[in-house]
Amino acid sequence: INAEYMGVPFRFMRYTAAPLLFLGDYVDRGADSVEVAAMLLSMKCMSPTSVYLLRGNHECQEVNSDTIYGDHSFMAQCCARFGEEKGSKIHRAFNAAFAQMPLAAVIDNKIFCVHGGIPKPEKGETFLDSMKRLQDPRFPRRTTWSVPLPPPQVPYKNLALGLLWSDPAPPLTVLDDLGFGPNELRGEHTYTFGRQAEIAFSEQTGYQYIIRAHEVKQQGLRLCHNGRMITVFTSSYYCGGHNGAGAVYVDKGKIRLITVLPEEKKRQIKYKLLLLPAYEIYYL
Repeated sequence: INAEYMGVPFRFMRYTAAPLLFLGDYVDRGADSVEVAAMLLSMKCMSPTSVYLLRGNHECQEVNSDTIYGDHSFMAQCCARFGEEKGSKIHRAFNAAFAQMPLAAVIDNKIFCVHGGIPKPEKGETFLDSMKRLQDPRFPRRTTWSVPLPPPQVPYKNLALGLLWSDPAPPLTVLDDLGFGPNELRGEHTYTFGRQAEIAFSEQTGYQYIIRAHEVKQQGLRLCHNGRMITVFTSSYYCGGHNGAGAVYVDKGKIRLITVLPEEKKRQIKYKLLLLPAYEIYYL
């Protein structure tokens, strides 16, 4: 959503009674971080069994405190709304709540949902081992994961960073034997994953599809890895652009992809479609 309070999600979700799953990145880059975070947490409190909030990389304190976003950083907006002293306390309180958010969700035991992507297994482990570690009740609830310490000194660090930060590998990326490669866009301790990694992840876990966010797509949605990987991006007008906003509807063994285009995009295409497409994927 990226701090877009007046965007597509809040305008359209009143039309559905279905449970809602959000994939992270609620704050930063937009003008309404405080309002979006407050609205989503309020929705979770009012409807705890029908609203689910996954954590994104921007729900980490070291990211949403970064001054690189200027007035569009979560920290800056908290201080602008409430003053520096009270705003700092509110910012810390929000991040304490973000730390309790899960890093992944599974729909119908077939669809793996996450903000970033596939976590690279530790040496000697499988993807299934990684998933079991993710469900460990001892899994820490940290406000920050990008701490300047090597992973052995921060248990679960690689697993958390993979789920929050990784991306599908661009073409021509050099991948290792497991199907993972460097992620120059995201920086140290992050990586990309190719089709080989996605196939192994699916075979070992039984998940048929991966639905993730983390990357802006001009139509709001993008399929890759033979349609097994779906990237959904629901923030329209991202960073002042004119991208569409995507959503995914899952019900009765069917995945339906929906895109809402901004007016500028609709004027650029011949067919005046508000909802694209009637595109459906079936899973068993």
